[in-house]
Amino acid sequence: MIEEISLDEFSQIENLRESFPQTPVEIYAKGKKEDAPFTKCYVIKEKKKVIAIMLLDFIYERMELLQLEVRKEYQNQGYAHRLLESLIALAETTQKENITLEVREDNLVAIHLYKKYGFQECSLRKNYYGEKNAILMERKMM
Repeated sequence: MIEEISLDEFSQIENLRESFPQTPVEIYAKGKKEDAPFTKCYVIKEKKKVIAIMLLDFIYERMELLQLEVRKEYQNQGYAHRLLESLIALAETTQKENITLEVREDNLVAIHLYKKYGFQECSLRKNYYGEKNAILMERKMM
């Protein structure tokens, strides 16, 4: 089951850095609501253990997917698909015009997954991840 968690719950996820090493939202992890008013976190839990996370920013008419990550030992079991399906449903119910995300250009598995859900490559962001480039992808909702 996918559920939204609070900032407090997010900051209490055990071994957050070890389990989700690419978590980009330090402000959210620190639990400062005033610093991340538009950011929401959704998780999939199994036996009270967070096995997948999805961080989103709700920015007026659009959504930005900041992160979608599944614990290594749970990958390739459909959890990323479930999160993306809930992301799209959430965008529909909140009447967002589009969803955007950045993905490392060498992350071919993620790029393929996003394309499967209707995301299209828009542009390249040079050195977005240090020395690695990112591809900006978008899924139009309307």
